Amino acid sequence: MLQEEVHIICRILSGDSVTSLAIDNAPDEILVEKCRELSRMHQCKSMICRDQEFFGVSHVYNGGSDFGVVEEDCFLVICENGKLLLSEHSDSWNCKANIFLK
Repeated sequence: MLQEEVHIICRILSGDSVTSLAIDNAPDEILVEKCRELSRMHQCKSMICRDQEFFGVSHVYNGGSDFGVVEEDCFLVICENGKLLLSEHSDSWNCKANIFLK
């Protein structure tokens, strides 16, 4: 049986603070709408990303096994002034999110 861990990060580019969202494992549509709303409200670029990790028994190089991340689903949304710029899934953090998080 896999264990699941979910992290949601929100960043608004009008400041250098990270906004906490009271949304636990929200579906994509809700994250897109929340990102649009925040970017419209602050008249800036905003980003919300959800990192969903599934833990289980994973194989390691020496032939043994270990308990670790066996699957990851990252969802990234970027909006600017209420307009959707990007909404995509990937199996790891990508450079688009890293640039925004600097």
